[in-house]
Amino acid sequence: MKKLFWFLSVCSLLISQELSFNNAWQLVLENNHALKAGKIAVQKSEKLNEANTMLYLPKIDLSASYAYLGDPVSLDAGMALKEAGKNLSSAGLQGVVNQIADRLTPLELSNQNVVMASVKILYPLYAGGAIKAANELGKLALKDSKEALRLKTLSTFEQLAGIYYGVVLNQEMLKTLQEVENGHKLHLENAKKLQQAGQIAKIEVLSAQVAYNRAKNDTLKAKDSLEVAQLALQTILSDTKSDYTPNSKLVIKSNSKAPSLQKLLARTLDSYPLLNQVKIKEEQAQEALKLARSKFIPHFALFGSYTYHRHDSILGSSMPSWYVGVGMSMPLLDNTGSYQKFQASKIAQLEVSQIKAQAIKDISLLVEKTYKEALQAKEFYFVLDSSITLAEENLKLQEQAFKQGMGTSTKVVDARNLLSKAKIEQQSVAYKYILSIAKLMALSDQTQNFKQYQ
Repeated sequence: MKKLFWFLSVCSLLISQELSFNNAWQLVLENNHALKAGKIAVQKSEKLNEANTMLYLPKIDLSASYAYLGDPVSLDAGMALKEAGKNLSSAGLQGVVNQIADRLTPLELSNQNVVMASVKILYPLYAGGAIKAANELGKLALKDSKEALRLKTLSTFEQLAGIYYGVVLNQEMLKTLQEVENGHKLHLENAKKLQQAGQIAKIEVLSAQVAYNRAKNDTLKAKDSLEVAQLALQTILSDTKSDYTPNSKLVIKSNSKAPSLQKLLARTLDSYPLLNQVKIKEEQAQEALKLARSKFIPHFALFGSYTYHRHDSILGSSMPSWYVGVGMSMPLLDNTGSYQKFQASKIAQLEVSQIKAQAIKDISLLVEKTYKEALQAKEFYFVLDSSITLAEENLKLQEQAFKQGMGTSTKVVDARNLLSKAKIEQQSVAYKYILSIAKLMALSDQTQNFKQYQ
């Protein structure tokens, strides 16, 4: 019973499951490790952004200490009085002072055990705009991580389109080559019959045999390519246990319309994550300049402290328990290169503006280039329809001529190969069209509209 259950489980894993592109995309969104890492990076940026808001709150420190002194802290009044008496001019008066001093005993101000605990508060009132700039930089870093995740998602979408439809292309090429192999096999059988009937020479049979052998080799190569493509699909789906078979077709509908170039270009320039990241870097450069400028502006802060002393000594009871105040700090000479960093921040703004201008040009060129490639592929796809029709008619004529002894085996082989070449070329053109549309949808962040062009 256990063996039967194991056998059925293995069979269920080996059964190929049909998979649409939309379902494949959902699997990638759920399982892709790179996208998961991007989401984790966003969560990290959110926490760092929350940490920056803490700069508006006061800093509160609690400290405690215990010290054991080598000798108690004391005040020897007698010794001090004797030292003062030495300066007196009258010897009799010095003697009186010394007698009084001898009767005085040292006064213990603190014993050897000193225990202290304090709470200190530092509340920034004004930091030259540094706190606000730091918070803005945190928000921009969070935006940048979100745009990085969007960029990774769109590039993964484009990657999936190439892999998924690569499997479809290999499936259709294998099917075409299998048809060619079957055709060459049938042609070889007919050639052998005609040779036996004495209607053709042996060389015609050999020509058909060579063509059939080549067709078998091409079919084997196509099977290997399909297996590699399917492995790539399983990898991007992050599922190596299931065997998926794409159920899409590489067909371009004659009534399908490509999206408007101007709308695609406008939407891409407005929403493409890479351009948004450049804009974010531009804003970051502005905030970094404010942060650098804050180094030259006075900083004001409110400070206070409450200290606990063990009041079992004169010194402990005489010290104040708390104090508050307002402080100001401003660097006069800074050895950390603040001025040079300020200048570098101003130069960074110019650098980012140039990067932004170049990025807009590059993305615009990429959209226009991809759009033209899609239109050319679509046009060429339908041009190949007539080539396929002509190749089919030519194959029929050559096969009939060969059966009637008026044609050669080479012409039949060439006609069949010409037909397969036209079909494979059309399938490849359809593949290029699909990839161009997928790239345009990714660039303009319209992946949800891709199904209209599949």
